[in-house]
Amino acid sequence: GELAAGERLRTIAGENVARMKLELSLEEPDSLAKETLARIRANLGTDLVVLGSYLAQVIHKAPGPTAVIEAGIHGDEIAGVHALEELLEAGLRPTAGRLIVIPRMNPAACRARQRKALEGHGWGGHDLNRSFPGDAQASDVEPRLARRFMDLMENERPALVCTLHESQ
Repeated sequence: GELAAGERLRTIAGENVARMKLELSLEEPDSLAKETLARIRANLGTDLVVLGSYLAQVIHKAPGPTAVIEAGIHGDEIAGVHALEELLEAGLRPTAGRLIVIPRMNPAACRARQRKALEGHGWGGHDLNRSFPGDAQASDVEPRLARRFMDLMENERPALVCTLHESQ
């Protein structure tokens, strides 16, 4: 998906995404390098790339700090997920700098509406919030996701990180 010039969220057809993957020789990687994201943005003509439901970057032309806001680390805490999806749909943009939005840190747990992902299909049934700093070589998905998030934090060095949770 992308935020179009009219500040509205627009979805790119799956056929166009499939063609882009072929043209750029992309496989299904666990993460994408900055250069690869730049090639994707150029190929699709977007200023925002949403990888599945995991990551959205909103970049303003004026320089400034980077802020990260994330939710959905626990699948039974969905208020933050909805809030971030609505933020993206409303087309809210920073006045300067970059905003990295991760609406669903733990997509499998969010789909199941359970605190942790169900065990199976690579998921270990671990609490993602207790999996940091993570392990890129782990057999289970949760420690690999935790490591990807830590890598993002180390690469971006955000001025602000906001994690949305809710109480039960």
